[in-house]
Amino acid sequence: MLSFNKWFWSKAFIYILDLLFANLGFVCFFWMEQQCLGIELHPTALKYLLVANVAYVVTLVIYPSAVYYRIKKSELIVKQAFKFVLQHLVMFYAGTAIFNLAPIPFLHALLFYSLFLTGILLYRYLLWKGISHLRIQGKNNKRIVLVGDLDCIRKLVRVMDEMLVGYSVVGVFSDDENLSPEVLHGLRLKKVGCLNELESFCREMTVNENRIDEIYCGMPFESFGDFSKILDFCENNMIRFFFVPTQYNYVSHNLRSEHLANMLILSVREEPLQEMGNVVIKRLFDVFFSLLFLVFFYPFIFIIIGVLIKLSSKGPVYFIQKRTGMNGKVFNCIKFRSMIENEQCDEAFATRDDPRKTKIGAWLRKTNLDELPQFINVLKGDMSIVGPRPHMLKHTDMYASMVNRYAVRLLVKPGITGLAQCKGYRGEVSKLEDIQQRVKWDIWYLENWSLLLDIKIIFITLWNMIKGDENAY
Repeated sequence: MLSFNKWFWSKAFIYILDLLFANLGFVCFFWMEQQCLGIELHPTALKYLLVANVAYVVTLVIYPSAVYYRIKKSELIVKQAFKFVLQHLVMFYAGTAIFNLAPIPFLHALLFYSLFLTGILLYRYLLWKGISHLRIQGKNNKRIVLVGDLDCIRKLVRVMDEMLVGYSVVGVFSDDENLSPEVLHGLRLKKVGCLNELESFCREMTVNENRIDEIYCGMPFESFGDFSKILDFCENNMIRFFFVPTQYNYVSHNLRSEHLANMLILSVREEPLQEMGNVVIKRLFDVFFSLLFLVFFYPFIFIIIGVLIKLSSKGPVYFIQKRTGMNGKVFNCIKFRSMIENEQCDEAFATRDDPRKTKIGAWLRKTNLDELPQFINVLKGDMSIVGPRPHMLKHTDMYASMVNRYAVRLLVKPGITGLAQCKGYRGEVSKLEDIQQRVKWDIWYLENWSLLLDIKIIFITLWNMIKGDENAY
C-alpha cells in the first residue's frame, strides 16, 4: 500500500499530466489554425490559454481525476475522461464570458477538445494498464483479511476475481464449519483461524512489517457482539474495516447509502437516471437526434416505405398499438405496418413464419426499419432512443405475474432499442428463460446507465441491422 506521501505525489503527477495535455492541445490547436487553415494567431491567444488553465483548476475541484483504477474496466477510464473534458468545456466557455472574450467557434472548440480528449485517453489508458500489470505481479497490493461464513466469503472472492486487482487475501477467519480445507482450496484461499484468533494474527503481521490494510467482515446480526469487537480492534489498530451485509444474499443489487435527516438508509438499487443532470443529458440527446433524423431523413424514408406498404396490402401505413411505458403509463406506439390487418395484433408475437406478415413487412421487421416511426414517440417524450423495449398491455400483465422484478424495467422510459436486444433477447418469447434474461439485462441497464452506454448500444444495433439478426422476424 502506498504511503501518504507517495499517494499524494502520484496524484499530483496525474493532475500535472492532465494540465500538460490541456495546454499541449491548446498550443496544437492554434498551430493547426495558423499552419493548416491559414488563420493568423489571435492576439488574445494567451488570454484564452489562461482561461483554459483556470477552467482546468475549477474542473479539478468539481470533478477530481481518478488516480488508481482497481476496477478492471477500460470503459471507466473512457467515461471519466469524457466527463472531465465535458466539464472543462463548460467551465472554459463560462470563463470566456466572465473575462469578456469572444467565444471560440464551435468547430474550432471541437478540434481543441478532440486533441485534449485523445491525449488524456491515451496516457490514462497506458497508466491504467501499467498499474494493473504491477498489481497482477503482486506489487502495490493491499493485504486484506476476509471474515464471515461460507456464502459471504464465496461472494467476496468471486467479486474480487472478476472485477478487482490489487488485493492480496492473506487469510480467512471464520467459525463456519462449512469452510473446510477442500472448499477453501477451491477458492484458492487458506483458513488461518477462528474469530478469536484474528486479533493476534493481525498484531503478529504488524510486528513482521506485513501489516493488514483492510478487513472485510460479513456476519449475521446475531453475531453482533463479534462484529462490534472486530470493528473496535480495527479502529484502534489503523486497519480499514468494511462491513458486508449478509442481507446482500437477498438483495442482489447495488446498495446505495443515503441520509434521511440524520438517519442512514440503504437504497437497494443505484439508478443513475434518478439524478436530474443525467435525465437532462439523456433527454437532450433524445431530442437532438430525433429532430435530426425526423427533419433530414425521415420524410424520404416515409415516402419510399409508405408506397411499398400501400402496394403490398390494403390498410394504413402506420400501425399504432397500445404499449406500456414508464411507470406503467399506456401510450400509442407507432410502427410501420408490417402485417395484414388482423384481430390478433394486440395479443400475439410475430413468429418466424407468421402468415400475417406481408412481403415488404417481413423485410421491414428483419431490418428493424418498421421501428423508425418511434422517433416520433421519442420526440413526444413517450419513449427514449435507448431503453427497455415496450411490451403489449396483455404481455405486460402476463410477464409481471411470471417474472420476479419484471416491473423494475418500467422505472425508465422504453426505448427503440435496448441492451437486452443487443444481447440477443428480442422478438418472440418462446420459453420462460427468454423473458427472464430480457428482464435481467433491462434491470442491468437501469442500474448502470451512462450516455456512453447508450451510444454503444446504438452502434451495436446499427451493426446488427447491417449484418442481420437471426431473432429479427
